[in-house]
Amino acid sequence: MSLLAKLPTPAPDRVDIQLPWSKSHVNRLLLIDALARRNPERLASYCDSNDSRELLLSLHNDKDAVNSGEGATPQRFLLAYRAAMNLPGRIDVSGTMQQRQVGSLVDALNALGADIRTENGYAPIDIRRGIDRFDRVTVDAQRSSQAVSALLLLAPVFPGTKTIHTPGGRVSESYVAFSAGCLEREGIWVETAPDLIRVHPGSYASEASAQTPERDWSAAAFFLSLAVAMPGTDFHFPGLTLPSLQGDARALSYWQPFGLHYRNEAGGITCQCNPDLRRPLPESMDFAAVPDLVPAWIMAASVCTAAQIRLTGTAHLSDKESNRMERMAVGLKAWDIQLFENEGAWI
Repeated sequence: MSLLAKLPTPAPDRVDIQLPWSKSHVNRLLLIDALARRNPERLASYCDSNDSRELLLSLHNDKDAVNSGEGATPQRFLLAYRAAMNLPGRIDVSGTMQQRQVGSLVDALNALGADIRTENGYAPIDIRRGIDRFDRVTVDAQRSSQAVSALLLLAPVFPGTKTIHTPGGRVSESYVAFSAGCLEREGIWVETAPDLIRVHPGSYASEASAQTPERDWSAAAFFLSLAVAMPGTDFHFPGLTLPSLQGDARALSYWQPFGLHYRNEAGGITCQCNPDLRRPLPESMDFAAVPDLVPAWIMAASVCTAAQIRLTGTAHLSDKESNRMERMAVGLKAWDIQLFENEGAWI
């Protein structure tokens, strides 16, 4: 049965969508606050995701052995925090995180003087010694940007200029820019280039931060696809803001070919799809900078086009909590829509 058969008839004129807080933003601020030794309860009310709740609890757990749960971000940010604070102990994980590597961040921290050991790059992670310096380090960021973000966020704990080399480039560049933006809101200057990031001298102030999280553009993307399937209906997102630190705010431009337009209204963003504004989709779309938009974008494309489209920049989506592209392919098969891999891209 198609999605369209499930939609309400007639479609409402307007719906209001209360989005969750951006867990990417919450998690970055949780790590910053922990490194700055700020009140751990400041952000508790924003922790409406499992990842954020697990990270909040694990950052303030002083036991030698801590389980960071099923999220990749809690594991990597907790590892960075414990290495920067020189807190020996063991970090374990649950669920599918047991099959996901953390080797690139471990290698970078060990190059900075830590003694951290894993099971061939997998949890459990044993921290025997943290780092006591941060000058320059090289990290592999071709499959995940989280190690880069972790290093960026802990950099201000150490004096001087810190340089992070990322030979071969970085995937999910918008998330690296997100982390850099959080530092800049703390008054710390960050320079970025394709294979290098430089964090200039600066430190986190111990007093309470004025930074608060944004609503989640990644979640909004799925409702934008629903808007494509419900042309003429206003989708209002209270609290969603522009400009945004979140790279996934680019969804507005990625969804524009589907006839989507938006306006600032009543403390949020209102979006609507107008079929008269739709235009042919390009033969190829690149998602290297915004991979989390891929599943929602595919849903929108499946609703309003029968064209063949080549999606690039998706290779690392296989290394998530699931293989996202394969799971999408299984789901779309029920709609008689083919999603398949061909020469490193998905069609």
